[in-house]
Amino acid sequence: MSLEQNETMTQEETMTQEEAMIQAATQQVPAAGPEAAASTAPAPAPDDDPMPEPPDPLDPNACCHSGCEWCVLDLHAEDEARYRSALAAWQQRRGQK
Repeated sequence: MSLEQNETMTQEETMTQEEAMIQAATQQVPAAGPEAAASTAPAPAPDDDPMPEPPDPLDPNACCHSGCEWCVLDLHAEDEARYRSALAAWQQRRGQK
C-alpha cells in the first residue's frame, strides 16, 4: 500500500469518525417517510407526554474560535431549534399556545 493510499484511508476513516461523532452530538433522526405521516397512532396521554427538556446551557468558553467546521455554538443552536420545535409540538398537542 502506498503512502498516498494510506493517507486517503486515514482521511476517510477520520471523516467517518467525525460524521459519527457529529451524528451522535446532534442526535440526528432519519427523516420520516409518508407512512409516518399517515400513522393512526393515538396521541399520547398527558402523563405519557412530558414537556421537552431544553438543552443544557452552553459554557461561554466552549468555543475555541478556530473556525471549526462543526462549532459547538452551531451544534447548540441546532439543539435549541430542535427544542423549540419539540416544545411547540408538545404545546399544540396539549392545546396550548
